[in-house]
Amino acid sequence: MYISDIIIQNEIRRKIVKKILSIPEIKNEKCAEKLSEVFYSLPEVEEITVDIENKVLEIELSYNLSNDVLKSIAKSAGKYEVVEIK
Repeated sequence: MYISDIIIQNEIRRKIVKKILSIPEIKNEKCAEKLSEVFYSLPEVEEITVDIENKVLEIELSYNLSNDVLKSIAKSAGKYEVVEIK
């Protein structure tokens, strides 16, 4: 087996985890930027979409992070309280 085969197999096994975080304190673009900056600093984060109108942050992770970790990360960006994670 070649190294390239191992890398391909690992990429196939890697599963993207999607989570939706409800954060009522998301009020404007500045809030979206703060949250995005904090979450994008994590190596597990693949993609983030912030919906200001519905006050949710959709996140795609290369590896699952616990809900408690996600809540702590949001809180570290400011006074952002995650009230629900789907």
